[in-house]
Amino acid sequence: MTNLLAFASTPLSKDRADNVSQNSPQVEPSVASVARQVTVRIFTNPGAGSGVIMDRQGQTYTVLTCAHVANASGNGSYRVLTPDGQTHLAFRQRIPALQGIDLALVRFESQTPYRVAVLGNFEDISIGEPVYISGFPNYQERDANALEVTYDWGTKAFHLTTGNISMLLLDRSLQRGYKLGYTNVTKGGMSGGAVLDRQGRLIGIHGRGKQTIQGISAFRLADGTMPSPELYEQMSGLSWAIPIYSFQQRMGQLPISPIRNNLRVPPTYEVEIPGITPTK
Repeated sequence: MTNLLAFASTPLSKDRADNVSQNSPQVEPSVASVARQVTVRIFTNPGAGSGVIMDRQGQTYTVLTCAHVANASGNGSYRVLTPDGQTHLAFRQRIPALQGIDLALVRFESQTPYRVAVLGNFEDISIGEPVYISGFPNYQERDANALEVTYDWGTKAFHLTTGNISMLLLDRSLQRGYKLGYTNVTKGGMSGGAVLDRQGRLIGIHGRGKQTIQGISAFRLADGTMPSPELYEQMSGLSWAIPIYSFQQRMGQLPISPIRNNLRVPPTYEVEIPGITPTK
């Protein structure tokens, strides 16, 4: 498959005993602070996921998360846990342009000034760069034999992992828009969480952990083709995100000023989406 991807040439470690291996980058204090301030928890009743504050207009905050997180709410209403420990009633904003990719928007109202994520640029994404994933796992190990549900933990459930970018699909993607693969160990409940670069900029939305149970079928490409066995071995050892530029490209087509105000669409990397004309 020509021009399919860029990936690290070094072997991937598939078994990790913890979230920070000896080869993982250390967490920069500034990045950890940003991650904690822009990452929220989304309660969907009965489940929960994560999200990122990516815009504010007056008292209205917009949170970017995964569609599979938002879809867990049958009536489109949610409770959002913000970094100060407060919870806010929230509602989904359905955007037709996001159909087909695993992204969704949730909005809530608050007079409290919360930090908004700064978006990174596609040009700055490169293989081997450190990357940080933040979110709220739904379970934590209480001991070697038991897990504890974290729904009532408040902000103490916040979790940050480190790793490196290992794969970037170029002219194709996995189904539902997943293109960015990294070595970070993630947990259930972190879907919708932030993927941050070393400067604390948002470069993606996490949505897929390392998985091998479903086998190679879980890595079917968006065009319907299957990866080679060798490529599958690389892919299955990684966690995956939708790059923020995919969101930028789609939202750039909509006349929604609260979102466009916070976006920079990189024209070099615009692609045609069926039924949508690229921004010039």
